[in-house]
Amino acid sequence: MKLRRTIALLALLAAVLSPARLAAQRVFSPWREFHAADGLKESFSTTITVGQRGNLLVRHREGGLSLLDGYNTRPLKPPAGNFRVHESRSGQLWSIHEEGIQWFVDNEWRSRLILGVSREIAAPQRRSGRQIPLVPAEQDRVLILLSNRLIEFDAKADRTTVLRDVESTSLETFIDMIPDGSGGLVVTGRRGIARIAGPLRTIKAGSLWEEALPHTAHGRSNYNPTSEGTTGRVMMLAD
Repeated sequence: MKLRRTIALLALLAAVLSPARLAAQRVFSPWREFHAADGLKESFSTTITVGQRGNLLVRHREGGLSLLDGYNTRPLKPPAGNFRVHESRSGQLWSIHEEGIQWFVDNEWRSRLILGVSREIAAPQRRSGRQIPLVPAEQDRVLILLSNRLIEFDAKADRTTVLRDVESTSLETFIDMIPDGSGGLVVTGRRGIARIAGPLRTIKAGSLWEEALPHTAHGRSNYNPTSEGTTGRVMMLAD
């Protein structure tokens, strides 16, 4: 009986995955593949980031960078390292540097030292593939989330400001952050999440944090945001 079930399952898979069926599915599929022949710097990609203007920023295995705007694909000058590239609403590009932050201006990448970044990159949670979160906050300003503090870097003033230490929250350890649908910011941590009212350019050290800590009986921790809906509800993954 077990053998018959196995044969029946294989027959079903063969029918579902037959070349003719797959070809028919491809005809009506909304998916489109992009390769080097379509304008990408190379076909192999390591990270993909959706910018605040809706563009896709693709990092490649050999360190290249490509931008897809929905109509055209073009290569861009890549930053040092192989970190994600983030785009602000004004189109400015930002990326983590081995020892700080880097941003694209006048067709060149400039960098500044940010204390704690190199140590954070070497931490176990970062070596596993989870990069330091960045959120551009309009022109010449970016928010950087380390495990123990939220930082603002102002490129125009060449100034770094600590906006919030994790010790002043109930989150225990910062994990990730994303812009929310109202123009503010959602920060997640080991014990829950916090929402900071926007717009992003107005977030300061004294901005109000609204925390939400799930009931400890659920035994969940390490909250990671996946998306923020138009109703203000945040979808998350947790351990």
